[in-house]
Amino acid sequence: MRGMQKGIYMIKELIYGLAWKPEGLPYEKLEKSIHQLHDAGINTVFLEMGKSASEVLKCCGENSMQVVIDVSGADAGDPGFRQFLETAGALDCVIGFQVCDDAELMKGVEDVRRRGQEFVELLSARAAVQDQMTGAETAFCGDSSRGGYDYTEGESAENSGDENVSRTPGVKKPFRVAEIEIPEDWKTMPYPGQLKLQILSVFAYGARGVVLRESRTSSSMGSVCRGSSLKHIFSGELYDEIAEAGAALQKIGPSLRNYKANCRAAVIADQQLFKMFPSDSSEESADTPGYSEILHRYYDLLYRMNVACDVTDEAAIGDTELKDSYDLIVTPSLYSASEKLIRNLKRFVKAGGVLVSTVMSFRASEKAKIHDGPLPHGMTAVFGASYEKVVGAANVTVAGKPIFHFAELLNANEVDCVYGYTHHYWGRYAAITSHSYGKGTAWYIGCFPDKDVLERIVKRAVESAGISLPASCWPMAYRSGMISPKTEMTFGFNYTSENRCISCPYDQVEDLITGRKYRRGNPIDLKDWGVMVLKHRI
Repeated sequence: MRGMQKGIYMIKELIYGLAWKPEGLPYEKLEKSIHQLHDAGINTVFLEMGKSASEVLKCCGENSMQVVIDVSGADAGDPGFRQFLETAGALDCVIGFQVCDDAELMKGVEDVRRRGQEFVELLSARAAVQDQMTGAETAFCGDSSRGGYDYTEGESAENSGDENVSRTPGVKKPFRVAEIEIPEDWKTMPYPGQLKLQILSVFAYGARGVVLRESRTSSSMGSVCRGSSLKHIFSGELYDEIAEAGAALQKIGPSLRNYKANCRAAVIADQQLFKMFPSDSSEESADTPGYSEILHRYYDLLYRMNVACDVTDEAAIGDTELKDSYDLIVTPSLYSASEKLIRNLKRFVKAGGVLVSTVMSFRASEKAKIHDGPLPHGMTAVFGASYEKVVGAANVTVAGKPIFHFAELLNANEVDCVYGYTHHYWGRYAAITSHSYGKGTAWYIGCFPDKDVLERIVKRAVESAGISLPASCWPMAYRSGMISPKTEMTFGFNYTSENRCISCPYDQVEDLITGRKYRRGNPIDLKDWGVMVLKHRI
């Protein structure tokens, strides 16, 4: 094993961490484990309170490892906790504290926190959009603890991304760290390359770090990363892949220092619908699709088109002027919206933004009180359309394809009508409209159309927003960001079990992981579940 290099680890702004509570380990084994973490590129230990916490702090301090103290489960009234905080707060190796919303804990940490020590905001790489908003348990993106993903399941293994680093528009918070659960046994083992891909993907979306954590879904919860079970993490293929990801992060780390993800699109989610509708449609609720299903349809389309987007909500938007942050906004069934948000969206379109709103949007206030009068409330002038009638989807088609669930019968002029309904009685009504408002364009989709029809509409909206689409799309995923005014970094992810070859789309690039250089048109080979990080001038 290589000796430790004092003071050498990845840039402080980049966190590659492991959540650890090594109870019962003698100091010699503890120090050996710290060495192994360092050799794998891990630069930060997320330390839970416990009997061995002081020893871990000492060992990390001696070996130039950063520490984030997890005090979220502590008892603020415990004298021992206060004493531990005072000791930890004075150590240079402690760079931050992970806390919950407990006011006493927050006060205790503030009393001992030194300059430069930050609060760390964790975002689960398993988390659904609704996890972030309502605490629901439905997985929106993939997690490594579920096991290997086949080609057709690639979308489930993706995006530790947009929704996990979703942010208040225009606000950059320090140390936004995504969690990835580590599998425990062969039943949940990811395929070779998938864990590395997932680790690197969170940085492509603008997160400042990632922390590996024991699987919460394990049948023997608590055995990973604890005590005698450390062999599971520190040996074998899993350790090798963690180390491969660490080596890649060492290479791209300096460029990530100033990395700002390019993200000119947003999906605004509705917290009220998470509470009002089931997660997914069922036989009992076939006419009422689950909000997770609705949200998926639009987010997944953008993802497959390689359109980077924030997933946000009204509370996160606050007073931010949306056009300052985005060119395209999608509101999948934004059922409840305040007058303040409606005014903001109007200004967004008037200033040149492109808005895509869908069936059930703007029906109620932020308190879910249904509006009287023409719908969508407050937005009829923006969409150039309104409706009062809602009908079933039986025997109704749009663009030759059947629709689902139900339909809003839109009143619109011929210019704004993109698609109308085909039906013996409802054929005079519009189904999908596009209307110029100010300098921008507002689309309204008044039904649940076929996937192909929806994809055509969303693609037209993306293009009209001036968002360029890469030549290749899913299962190749791309995310890019600026690292200087004239230099861009582009991540490419191969979400398949097959090797792929793509044509270099830039005049001159360097793959920061392999060190290879390419010119426009050169073939770039990417193995199964492979990752490339291209640095290029613009």
